[in-house]
Amino acid sequence: MRQGNRKAFEIIYNNEVDALLNYGKKFTKDENLIEDAIHDVFIYIWQKKEGLNELTQIRPYLFVSLRHKILNVSKKQQKTEHKEINDSFLDKEVSVEDRLIDDEFQVELSTKVKKSFEVLSNRQKEAIYLRYQSNMAYEDICKVMDISYQSVRNLISTGVKKLQTHLKEKK
Repeated sequence: MRQGNRKAFEIIYNNEVDALLNYGKKFTKDENLIEDAIHDVFIYIWQKKEGLNELTQIRPYLFVSLRHKILNVSKKQQKTEHKEINDSFLDKEVSVEDRLIDDEFQVELSTKVKKSFEVLSNRQKEAIYLRYQSNMAYEDICKVMDISYQSVRNLISTGVKKLQTHLKEKK
């Protein structure tokens, strides 16, 4: 991509845009803002492609860039328009447990799981989302969240334990 290969750039965009849209929805409900932020990230990458270090994996870089862009734009909007960013991270997301149950129990369990996510911190929700919904490796989650490998493992482990405990209590 550093050589200006438009086709490679287009392939990266097409492969990542849906995941970025879903990730952006964790920070704001404003789909126009998300789309604009994604476009801004890709425009920046294209314009600065010669100056960027060679990225071995672009996905974590895109997720981090998108999060920063959305948060920066949201802060500016809050100052000028008094809008609030959506702090309820993953309130519409379904956990991995839903994949394990039969169709007839899916709606009931989905409701229980959504309510269980309320016991998690925003960082735990984000780490679990990146690991199980975006299928990211722990090393990539470290880059996206800007924390250590062990911190990611701890967030996910304690988050999953909290979910298990909360779900057992709701039986």
